[in-house]
Amino acid sequence: MLRLSPAAGYAIRAVLYMASQTPDRRCEAQEIARHEDIPVQFLWKILQLLCRGRLLRSVRGTGGGYQLTVSPEQIPLIAIVEAVGGSTGKDECVLRFQHCSSEKPCALHERWAGLKSQFFEMLEKTTVADLVRDCQRKKGEPV
Repeated sequence: MLRLSPAAGYAIRAVLYMASQTPDRRCEAQEIARHEDIPVQFLWKILQLLCRGRLLRSVRGTGGGYQLTVSPEQIPLIAIVEAVGGSTGKDECVLRFQHCSSEKPCALHERWAGLKSQFFEMLEKTTVADLVRDCQRKKGEPV
């Protein structure tokens, strides 16, 4: 099905939390896990993947933590999903046929293709900054 993996969902939530902080602030994994209700052991693995994907940097020692390496405006959601290896179901058949393709389509193939295209376009065009602004608007905070 067309959905984000748990790792990708948690990764987006963690990055969104960090993006909502002041730019120079470092966030500890325990803080993010507590605020976003993410199992801390799982979050550490996700944060490592985001560091390897060069979306975050990790600073050790007193005052250490994680912070974004680039501005939220420069991070499309697809970059986060790809950094954690999150499956989106892009290549899965909605009817679960193993050999569904354009050459040998299932009954829903063409109709489903449009929805998949919209979903991936949204992941490519939506940035972390867009989500931060959306959250601020919902809370009535100035943008």
